[in-house]
Amino acid sequence: MKLQETPFMLKDLLGARVTARDFDPTQWQVGQEVVLRLRQDELLLRQNDQVTALALTSESGSMDFHAQNLDALWLLVRVKPGMVWLQCLVPMQTCQCEPGLDFGADQRTADSLHQQQLIGQPDIAEAMRWLMEEFVCTTEDGSSSRVFMAIHARQDQRQMQLVGRRYVVDLKRDAEQALWVERIAKRRRESDEPFALLNGHNRFVDASQGMQAQTGAQRAILDAAVNSFGTYLELWHLYGQKEWDKDVQRASELKALRYSACQPASEEGGGWRLSVQRDELKEFSQRWRTLAGDDDQLEIDEDAPDWSSEHYTDLSVRDKRRLFRGKPQWRAEHLILEGESGTRPPQAGYVYLSLAGNRTQQERRQHARRAIEAGLGVPALRNLLQDLPTPTQRPSRLPGLTVYARQSFKSGRATDKQEEAIRVALNTPDVALIIGPPGTGKTQVIAALERRLAELNEGQVIAQEVLISSFQHDAVENALDRTDVYGLPAVKVGRSSRQEGVDPVQAWCHKHEVILDKRLDELSSQEPTQALLQQLGKLLNSLLILGTPSSRREESFLALEGLLARLATEARIRPSSRWQTDWEAYREHAADQPTSGHDLMPGRRRQLTRLVRGLRTLASSFEDDGPQRARIALGLLQEVPGLLTQQDKALLQRASSLNAVEPTLLAELAVLRDQLLDRLRPDSRSATVRSQFDASTLALLQRLHTELADKVAATRHHQYGVLERYRDAFRSHPGWVRKAIENYSSIVGATCQQSASRQMSELKNTAGDSMAGMQFTSVVIDEAARANPLDLFIPMALAKRRIVLVGDHRQLPHLLDTDIEEDIRAERGDQVHSNTYKDSLFERLWRQFKQREAADGFSRVVMLDTQFRMHPRLGDFVSQQFYENAGLGKVHSGRKAEDFIAEVPGFGGAVCAWRDVSAEAGREESHGTSRRRRPEAKQVAREVQRLLTVLQQDMSVGVITFYAAQRDCIFEELAGLGISEKGEGGWRVRPEHAANVQCAERLRIGTVDAFQGKEFDVVVLSVVRSNPLPLGLREEADSEEAYEKPASRKYGHLRTSNRLNVAMSRQRRLLVAVGDQAMFSGKAACQAVPEMNAFLELCQQEAQHVSA
Repeated sequence: MKLQETPFMLKDLLGARVTARDFDPTQWQVGQEVVLRLRQDELLLRQNDQVTALALTSESGSMDFHAQNLDALWLLVRVKPGMVWLQCLVPMQTCQCEPGLDFGADQRTADSLHQQQLIGQPDIAEAMRWLMEEFVCTTEDGSSSRVFMAIHARQDQRQMQLVGRRYVVDLKRDAEQALWVERIAKRRRESDEPFALLNGHNRFVDASQGMQAQTGAQRAILDAAVNSFGTYLELWHLYGQKEWDKDVQRASELKALRYSACQPASEEGGGWRLSVQRDELKEFSQRWRTLAGDDDQLEIDEDAPDWSSEHYTDLSVRDKRRLFRGKPQWRAEHLILEGESGTRPPQAGYVYLSLAGNRTQQERRQHARRAIEAGLGVPALRNLLQDLPTPTQRPSRLPGLTVYARQSFKSGRATDKQEEAIRVALNTPDVALIIGPPGTGKTQVIAALERRLAELNEGQVIAQEVLISSFQHDAVENALDRTDVYGLPAVKVGRSSRQEGVDPVQAWCHKHEVILDKRLDELSSQEPTQALLQQLGKLLNSLLILGTPSSRREESFLALEGLLARLATEARIRPSSRWQTDWEAYREHAADQPTSGHDLMPGRRRQLTRLVRGLRTLASSFEDDGPQRARIALGLLQEVPGLLTQQDKALLQRASSLNAVEPTLLAELAVLRDQLLDRLRPDSRSATVRSQFDASTLALLQRLHTELADKVAATRHHQYGVLERYRDAFRSHPGWVRKAIENYSSIVGATCQQSASRQMSELKNTAGDSMAGMQFTSVVIDEAARANPLDLFIPMALAKRRIVLVGDHRQLPHLLDTDIEEDIRAERGDQVHSNTYKDSLFERLWRQFKQREAADGFSRVVMLDTQFRMHPRLGDFVSQQFYENAGLGKVHSGRKAEDFIAEVPGFGGAVCAWRDVSAEAGREESHGTSRRRRPEAKQVAREVQRLLTVLQQDMSVGVITFYAAQRDCIFEELAGLGISEKGEGGWRVRPEHAANVQCAERLRIGTVDAFQGKEFDVVVLSVVRSNPLPLGLREEADSEEAYEKPASRKYGHLRTSNRLNVAMSRQRRLLVAVGDQAMFSGKAACQAVPEMNAFLELCQQEAQHVSA
């Protein structure tokens, strides 16, 4: 195998300029290995005895980074005077296994190769030759025989895998430490898996002739090189695998339900009705309600799934069949599955939990992890995630904000930290973190960064160069809200399963339509002639495109001539004299041309046809009643417009008054009869085709259209026409408009999962699910602290130049399955650090980058330090409790107290208050796995009702609680006051209270998770916790655990500072807590829930009272 034949060669072609003037391209061998090294800021290239210096260019990509890696292998791909182009291969590990490794093969190996038709005869010698050619890469000088070994988690330390050009070979170590060929199989198409390069005289040998076992040193080196067991990436991969196993177990517990018949749910389609045994359906529906989630679907197949089969235990085994999936509707006698799939289910079969979406989710995660481990994309990412040393790489010196980028900020001016955030994001050699506390304008920073990246145009092709991602759809839409790069919106890929949310392109089109309509109305009112031009243009377009029936052509032409006359009089715009001359000649000629009777009713056509056939053309018959028949025919036929020419009428008139037979007249009459029969013959063509004009008429009308357009273009009326055509494009061709935006917009938005979806592949015009084909120059991920690292890996793997993580680890964290975490800890023990799963990837990198800053001298982290949301006294409270106390520095207030409404009815000038609902009114209670407190919910409902009444219509209210059961309890109480209602989708605010013309969202009620990224004028916080559980002081407890457990039992979520931060930073003007104030007073509360204790003290300072 040659080096360029390995599947691990990076696809990017990296170019560099040769600085030596005496460089001779003919002395360098293309397709051969070279050595590239970075020596004191100079790149040196060597091949055999030839050495030259290189300088980086715009084509160099990551050349300087990989040149610092002594393990990287380089291939000279192209050379010309003054320039060279290289390809690079970067192993994750390189080890020297001297004198080399023997891989034993025997007759079974030869038989297997022969059965796969890879060798002609089952001969061991032929098998050896094939294995050496496929898997062993010998250096040009023969000094080493390299092999490439896959790196993966191996719980069985005896198993390994070599990777060749097109095949892989599984190896197994026996008891004597010899490596044997176990299996040979085709390699997966993906080349993004991590690998180790093993140098030495490695070879395949005939085991029957003797083979050398591994030494202890060789085994240790090999195991360390090819095993990813226990690394950060591998531990998260294990988490994902256990997630999948848990989903399979859930599907297995649900079981499959057999149905005996299947028919469409309705004539309109959209689903299927399945006939099922009543008892079985009841049991299945009960299990579904226990086991299934809101987004789960059922799947249909003719056979029940075997959950222990390879298809469900091995994610690499795919089922490419298209099966029907849908949401269930439960009926007494049957089951209805709602779905839009065009696949028809089998007439009888089984329904079961669909894991298709779960599988896709895990597959995307695996592809991303393999791409990162293989070193694709941002070169240092793999080492950064593993917290390993990285080659020294200096930050760039790109200028920060420009005039164009500054326009993204509401005031046109950025704070010092916002400017610094842009500089750090632009100049990071790999990853940058922007910490955005509540209300600090991180969305504006993202919008400004988008503009700067578009200005830089590092990819040389502006379209689809920047990916904006986040963990869920509404977060992506929020991040894209201010996107405006060169006047274009972002292109968002994918929609939520509920088809909710705002499409940026659609919103942009609607906005421009409204603007254009308004402008056109203004122009029309300023110039009355525009209405005449519109009318004329509409008629001309109709004639050119649709034509007109022959019976109405005269009417249409007269209308056209009338409009032209008005245009000449009112606007002094007229067609050329040549066109008018040609039009008059056409009209005169058309008047002499007969038309057909195609538009006649069938009965009328038959009557006239009989009449024409009855014309006498023979002398003997003409003498009987020829004149009379001619007279009747003339009278009836001339009633049909255009059927008779003037010459035809004259001939029939002569025939009707003829006293003696004239042979010449009879001959002319016979010809006319045949012509009239042709004109009256039915036309099988469609009415649309019959209405079309002939080529000469179309050419004449097109000339008029062109002449008028040219003349209007030279007048003040031209602007209207241009704007009208532009507006009409939005309405008539929305698909074309979207395609144009996709081809030119530099910003693409997608959730972490959708970043590697089929829709993204189609947008990027790449085949399959190749991560390399979907890459972006820069990737910006908002709300990064909330995303599961497995999902974060997906967009991060798509970045070529830089990754910018925007988030706040002091707000809501990512969600974890604690059962899976405990399972892994029990299985792996000390390999799992206490913070491996607890800390978000954002927080992990923040801690790591602060340490790296001391080593490499530059910062990758910036915290925005000015909030523009809250009243300054509330802003200072949030800053002190959630940022300064955590060692992150102060968050200043960018707005003065005078910028806010002076008083809120019922609260005066206070910025916060506590409505006390004492324990005597009723304690908290458990409700399933959640908690609620009814007396508190009643108080919240009354307070909300009062606020909606006394606040101005443009002021909004948010109601936040920490428990889903309390949220529903508040909804129930508000329903009694006519403010909320319950529908098929659950509880909601009644439309008249949810929004108004002045306020897009006037009232929202939900748990903390539904409020990150939101803001309201007034927030009501339902505390819930009210219990008599005892809690001593921290210093009195025997151990930390002895204090923490009872403290958490007493206060629950209120001890989670991240959630408290979100709950207490959504308001602009007023924060009202409703709850049992005694729970948060005293030294014990100060130790257990310091933020809530401090808030109670602030309320006392603000209002001098804590009850209504």
